Amino acid sequence: KSRWSNAVGMAFTLCSTAGQKQQDVDKFQHGAVRLTSMMFCAALNDLERTKHRKQMINNEGMDLESLRFLDQAPDRVEVVMRWLQSLMWAAHRDGTLDEQAPPMVMSELNAGLQDFVHLRTILETPIPYPYAHLLTVLMWAHCLITVASAPYVFLHDAMAFAATFMSVFTYAGAYYLAHSIERPFGRGVNDLPWDDYAKEMNQS
Repeated sequence: KSRWSNAVGMAFTLCSTAGQKQQDVDKFQHGAVRLTSMMFCAALNDLERTKHRKQMINNEGMDLESLRFLDQAPDRVEVVMRWLQSLMWAAHRDGTLDEQAPPMVMSELNAGLQDFVHLRTILETPIPYPYAHLLTVLMWAHCLITVASAPYVFLHDAMAFAATFMSVFTYAGAYYLAHSIERPFGRGVNDLPWDDYAKEMNQS
């Protein structure tokens, strides 16, 4: 979010200040804001892996055919990135953007795209099955051994029950909590607040 927002802010700062270019500057800024919002929301949808679409700034000024193509594209983030890059270079060629703008803006946009790719790699790379299976077996072995040995270790039944419950509950809780933390991308109670991120991006 910060890299893409910073890239657009940098492009706005380096826009032409000439009076005859004001209309072109306004058109460029409106397009850049909408494309950035669309790209960020597409990234959130991709990470969340649900059909729930994030609220984005309206797509006013975009042709219907392009929107249909985007809806069918397998990687919407990279498609919108190419559109945004084309918009930047077109603004650079007609003098709407300063000559120094494209390299700096493109660098920030690409850095944000790399961050997104890293997040998607984490999402698509599962824990190796032998490791996950070993953890499950060890947890169940701990539960069974604790329940079987507690009556021989403690003199009172209440103490044996309390010790067994606390030990098993703690390890099982940590096990399932690790599962939840490992995959924070979704719409569960413990997942990241994607809708809030989209609103913050649009407001910024």
